[in-house]
Amino acid sequence: MASTAMANLFAVIGGELVTPPVSEGVLPGIMRGAVLEEAPRAGLRAVERAIGTNELFAADAVFATNSVRLVMPVTAVDGRETAGKDDRAERIAALVARSCGATAP
Repeated sequence: MASTAMANLFAVIGGELVTPPVSEGVLPGIMRGAVLEEAPRAGLRAVERAIGTNELFAADAVFATNSVRLVMPVTAVDGRETAGKDDRAERIAALVARSCGATAP
């Protein structure tokens, strides 16, 4: 899985923040870049690699990003629930919101 129709995809897997690389067809979006930059401040090592569907459902958290909604939790994929909330994903959302001058979620 590389992205949604209107957002870049991320998964918190252990101590890593995983997102597909641009070479897989995702856009190098502004929010994608902001999230990759903020990952270390949230205690995560950013890794660009393919994410398998099974990994999405086993991930600690899954979220998507775009310039309108910033960081959005992904709670289901094709009607199947993903993992719950993770403090590190919530921290990234707050860091990105602050860097954009938006109200933290």
